[in-house]
Amino acid sequence: MKRCGQCGAEQSDGRMFCVDCGARLGEPLPEEESRRAAASLSEKIGRATRAGDDLAPGRAERAVGIALFAIAAVCVVIWQIPVFPPDVRKLVFAAFFAAAAAGMNAAFPQLMWGLEKLRLSLTVRDSETAEPSWWWTVCRRALIWGGAAAVLILIALAAWGCVRAGA
Repeated sequence: MKRCGQCGAEQSDGRMFCVDCGARLGEPLPEEESRRAAASLSEKIGRATRAGDDLAPGRAERAVGIALFAIAAVCVVIWQIPVFPPDVRKLVFAAFFAAAAAGMNAAFPQLMWGLEKLRLSLTVRDSETAEPSWWWTVCRRALIWGGAAAVLILIALAAWGCVRAGA
């Protein structure tokens, strides 16, 4: 790998002139520096690709997904405790499924799109080239945030049922 002395752009070893500014390129970088530059370039390309990807979860979605998985785990534990009244356990069970579904959509959108493509393959030709539509991404985000709200409501109702029952 070569680095332009004028603009700093990284170029392949076979180039004689910089693609960005046209300046004459010198000798290739040492092996270790060349590896670091290649890794840095790969990281930059990956970040730029993920930034424009509708299936790349943002920080908020990732955080909500992790929180929803934690809530689902707590729901499983609470559901196993026989002290709570049956109505409360049913609400906790519903909260588990809502948290798991919304958490999956928040944390693993590529997986969910893969499942959608599998569903499409049963009904549509050439489904392997399908891309997520604007409507699909809006519905996915609505499921995440609506599911998170539903989980909070179900947990509040379960807590209220515990208080009412004296558990």
